Amino acid sequence: MLQSSLRLTRINLKNFKAFDETSVSFPQKINLIMGENSSGKSSIIKSIIAMKQTFSVTNEYEVFAANGDYVELGIYGDYVHSHDDKKDITFGFEFHGEKHEQEMTRWWSSSHFDFEYDPEDSSELKEYERPLSSLMEITYDKDYKTSQARLKSIKIISHIKSYGQAHFHVERAKTRSHYYLKTDRSLVDWIIDNHEHIDIDKNKLSDFLLKNYLRIEKENRIDFQLMYPSPPFDSRSDTYELSSLSDELFDMFNESLKKMLSILDSNTYYLAPIRSSPLRSYKRSSHSKSIGISGAYTASVLANLQAAASRGSTIEREKLEKFNTWLNIIFPNTKVKAQTIDELVKIKLENNKLQSEDTITDVGFGFSQVLPILIQGALLNPNELLIIEQPELHLHPNAQFLFAQVLCSMANGGVQLLIETHSEHLLRGIQLEISKHRIHSSKGISHKDINIMYINKNKKDINYIQVNEYGEITSNWPSGFLDAAYNATMEIMKNKSVKVES
Repeated sequence: MLQSSLRLTRINLKNFKAFDETSVSFPQKINLIMGENSSGKSSIIKSIIAMKQTFSVTNEYEVFAANGDYVELGIYGDYVHSHDDKKDITFGFEFHGEKHEQEMTRWWSSSHFDFEYDPEDSSELKEYERPLSSLMEITYDKDYKTSQARLKSIKIISHIKSYGQAHFHVERAKTRSHYYLKTDRSLVDWIIDNHEHIDIDKNKLSDFLLKNYLRIEKENRIDFQLMYPSPPFDSRSDTYELSSLSDELFDMFNESLKKMLSILDSNTYYLAPIRSSPLRSYKRSSHSKSIGISGAYTASVLANLQAAASRGSTIEREKLEKFNTWLNIIFPNTKVKAQTIDELVKIKLENNKLQSEDTITDVGFGFSQVLPILIQGALLNPNELLIIEQPELHLHPNAQFLFAQVLCSMANGGVQLLIETHSEHLLRGIQLEISKHRIHSSKGISHKDINIMYINKNKKDINYIQVNEYGEITSNWPSGFLDAAYNATMEIMKNKSVKVES
């Protein structure tokens, strides 16, 4: 049903932290989130990693994991907008394949959140009839017993082979003892038509499947199982046929749900702004793909990558080459080795120019902060999402500028980047890479692959900053967007003309 090439391209939030309602689009290779402090940037990041935390295989029970390794949100009243715990919280996720339109249709509207599903009325589905790949919307309300989020409903749009776009809506019953699974009549009729030798009246069967029979109960997390109430049919064969049809419909929903949840879990990686301080040695682990949110497993992952590359693995060797190339862009003439001694790993740095070798604790702190980003980026596969908060921390302005070149190379390799940053140097570096691409298409990055979002602190709205093929910003310059240096220069010039008081 869902293709492995799907990537998360939009999130839609209602009543989550800073936002009463917003839609955040990040379909490009590099997506920058910028804005003043307390403007809502972290709310966007936290909405994604909270869902990753919820859908992680390590979370067995919670329908919304508000507190864990990735994020600590507190209780429902802490993370609902305006601390109004009578409000529902809705998370919407839009997924597209690689060939999605550059200008995506804005299917989302305020009325969408009030969408009432009636399987008899297909006109209500017209709002959804867009060239989407997949859509998932999850709504929570407050559980007054636990003061945490409680699952209220799930809406899904997914592509079913040989059928097309299918719509599913899971809604909690008023008794709260189970959920109803609803879908459109055309899908039910299509499933029935594909079953031969059905003796039951098809209209009667379709009505029953749509209105009464498809009840599901939540086992744990957001895992469901189908309930089988007594059907209104006399023969055992009819009952069996009904059960078979129900299973097929439920499996379609369940597979669509789990594949989208898997994208948020397995295909999403996150690096926090405060990464682990360097140590003289690290305990070795079996981690080979994820370095952890603070980069705690960086040394082990690098050691395992180097070991696999030395054994002749072509894929690992290519990943290691990427890492070394990126490292030398920011830190020329530098080579990193992970030295294993029993259960310990030491990170050694060699400078070919100075003919010196140091441990990671004996070089600048900025090196230890950017190293995890380079390793994690080199390990990821195309269409996997890497979220980085403030990658510029502890980096010299020139290193930030060079880091932009690394990010462009990473993105051109297929990794999707969502970066929260305050760095003007990083942005200027990306602009330079865009200008290089216009001259030589094999260099830099296309302006079409860059998405810059600026969040207004007071209005909590999102401005999408346009950049042309020359790397120039062409859209209106929003107030507060990288204007501190300009304003300071203007004031310095003004102060030159002011007479000094005696």
